[in-house]
Formats: sequence, structure tokens, C-alpha cells
Amino acid sequence: MHYHEVMKTLGTRIVEGLEEAVDYMEGQTDRAISTTYEVIQKQHLDVAAIRKGLDKTQKEFAAIFGISVNTLRSWEQKQRNPEHTSRLLLLMIRDEPEMVESYVAKLQQLAS
Repeated sequence: MHYHEVMKTLGTRIVEGLEEAVDYMEGQTDRAISTTYEVIQKQHLDVAAIRKGLDKTQKEFAAIFGISVNTLRSWEQKQRNPEHTSRLLLLMIRDEPEMVESYVAKLQQLAS
């Protein structure tokens, strides 16, 4: 499946989930779905190596990708582990940095 198709499918599923949540909050529980997820053991993610692979300082990396410098430092020093969404972003940055940077630029354009 092509990236844009995956994102469109993901977007559709998110919207459906939000609609179900609103229905549930309004007392309409007939569409409510209960799902159980298996927790996956987290492997160590070398955040410093990802940043250094892009030849960025902590300050530059944090600014580009919208991460606080303190959070980035705590990940690199293994004081904290990135949660699921952050891990996903870091893996995308590692594997497709230009794509992620282009989406960051689009977000900045939307904000201005």
C-alpha cells in the first residue's frame, strides 16, 4: 500500500473512532467497540544516533521536529523512554527524514 493510501486509511479510522467516542459520550453505546491490545516490549531506541545521523545538534533537531530540548536530552541520556507516538516519529525521522521535514514545513505553513 502506498504511503498516501496508508495515511488516508489511517485518517479515516481516526475520524471513525472520534465519531464513535462522541456517540458513546452522548449515550449511544450501540456502536461502541471494545478492543484489547497486546503490549509490545519496547526495544531500546538510540535517539542520539538518529539525531547524529542527520548531523544536527540537539537544539537543531528539537526545533526542526517539535521536540523540547529537555525531552530530547532525557531520551538520549536514557532517563526516559519515548512513548509510542514519539517512537513512531523517531523511526520515521531515522528512515525518511526528508519526508518528515517536508510535513513539518507544511504544518508550519498552515500555522502561519
